[in-house]
Amino acid sequence: MSISASVTPRITIAKVPRTVCWQRLDTLHHCLPGQYRDPDDLYALLLRQVRAGGPSA
Repeated sequence: MSISASVTPRITIAKVPRTVCWQRLDTLHHCLPGQYRDPDDLYALLLRQVRAGGPSA
């Protein structure tokens, strides 16, 4: 386990869309959709990665 993983608090996958950074990403996507991906797409990718047992952070 890396040092950053042991210091960083665990955030469950269900809490990800409710974070402040997620809300800001949503705002950026709506303002500049060509430069920022849709947070719903990113959430789906994150879920797929977690279910596959990929890296958690």
